[in-house]
Amino acid sequence: MFRTECFDRKWICKNSGRAVCYRTTQTGRLLVMKTLILSFAAMLLCFVCSAGVLYISHRGESADAPENTMAAFRLAWERGTDGIECDVHRTADGEVVVIHDGDTGRVAGTKLPVARSSAEELRKLDVGSFRGRQFAGEKLPLFSELLTAMPGKGLVYIELKDREPGLAEAVAALVRRHGKGPEQVRFISFHADAVRAMKELLPEYRAYFLAGLSWDAEKKRLKQDLDEMVKTAKEAKADGVDLSFGMFWDEALVKKFRDAGLEVHCWTVDDPVLAEHARKLGVDSITSNRARFLMDRVGKTK
Repeated sequence: MFRTECFDRKWICKNSGRAVCYRTTQTGRLLVMKTLILSFAAMLLCFVCSAGVLYISHRGESADAPENTMAAFRLAWERGTDGIECDVHRTADGEVVVIHDGDTGRVAGTKLPVARSSAEELRKLDVGSFRGRQFAGEKLPLFSELLTAMPGKGLVYIELKDREPGLAEAVAALVRRHGKGPEQVRFISFHADAVRAMKELLPEYRAYFLAGLSWDAEKKRLKQDLDEMVKTAKEAKADGVDLSFGMFWDEALVKKFRDAGLEVHCWTVDDPVLAEHARKLGVDSITSNRARFLMDRVGKTK
């Protein structure tokens, strides 16, 4: 910090010993304050830029552990990835559980619809064995269980799978109850109304609009309308977009969302070549089934 003192309408800089004369002490104070503010802004910008791209473990480190289980989340925390991503649904008895699909068939072998089953019924199922005997007995996690286990500086991207009645409200209540601040929680959803609901419930928390992008090889253009995507995100009061990634991404695509004041995140990237392309384009985060692997191979600097 600069230190200054006024002697006979001169401001003496204690760092350099140089004297700068001003016509009035008020003008001097304003100029010094302006310099300090600009210096602070520059330092803040450098800090933000140095943070680099975040690597988020998709449903935990799910390349090596069963998705959306405590085993996968613990593995991400042990490996020191930048954060985890999880999916949430609401059960028939009002509990919030962590699972991607609307039923348990794919991960448990027994097909129970989440919205029509109780948490107790769902947690009797083994959702780990489909990935190997070492994961036998893994239970479908309660969302509260995940929040309780999160490290102090942990970060979680929470995907609301639908605008299910009461889901957004229940998730917001649990986040508050467990004392997880805006620096630890971000919300994502393919449903604009779910994004809007989270911004209304927790306006200080970031929420991103999820969408898929695909390339029309014959017409050599995107199949989606980016202007419409920007409009949808802005109307939902989203802080950014979280989009499926591919080599067709370019600087113009990223700029389209940046110019609209939106953050740019991408999913699901497991290939180091793709991750390197995303990093060079300056995306804010990369969601991956093997986030630690990409962190080590590609690096974080934008």
